[in-house]
Amino acid sequence: MKEYDDALKFWDNYFNPEEIDWESYLPENLLFKDDRIMAEIKKTALQKRILDYGCGHGILSFMLLNNGAISVTALEPSEKAMECVRKAAGLRDDADKLTLLNGFQDKLDKYEDGAFDGFVSCNVLDVVPLTVCIDILEHVSRVLRPGTKGFIMINSAPSEEFLEKRNAVLAKDEKGKDIADHYVIGGVLRLVNKTDGFWLELFRKYFKAEYVGEVDASFKGDEGSYPERLYVIEK
Repeated sequence: MKEYDDALKFWDNYFNPEEIDWESYLPENLLFKDDRIMAEIKKTALQKRILDYGCGHGILSFMLLNNGAISVTALEPSEKAMECVRKAAGLRDDADKLTLLNGFQDKLDKYEDGAFDGFVSCNVLDVVPLTVCIDILEHVSRVLRPGTKGFIMINSAPSEEFLEKRNAVLAKDEKGKDIADHYVIGGVLRLVNKTDGFWLELFRKYFKAEYVGEVDASFKGDEGSYPERLYVIEK
């Protein structure tokens, strides 16, 4: 899907190591407003080997370390995002607990079954084609051992007003037909808009999963809110 290829370029350009506010990585600033998210971070941090899939700037990885995690593997396709994480890790004294993987889900092929017992992912699974999302879940599920704990956050369901305001249109398949629920903004795939129940049913094919509800994923001190959907999982 061309829009997905363009999305990969979009996200790689989105991250800029030269524009990062490094103070935002300080432990006192890495706190979500919503206590429900922080509670799941604290529970996941108790696991021995944690996988952060699609780590972006590394926010969740560093939050896990701040809450006592002893081993976090952060996987991210964007090279520029990885550079942000690498630079931020260099400011810490626990960087040896962080393993960085630059690439896609096939990077997990080198790991044995059940290699991880913790898992987090934020704003990844609903911004890729559904076929890619399923492939990610297949790869992730294999490397999570029974008893794994963690959570998944995805974007809140957008309103029709939001979609219209952003001039969102449906993505096209190779034959030029609309792909249901796959929304493109500015030529870039930005959202797979499925219901809460759809995501829960999908996640339950791979883990035990519960939908916590919509949470505020903005940081303490930020103005406004950033709504996300939070799913707690256990393998």
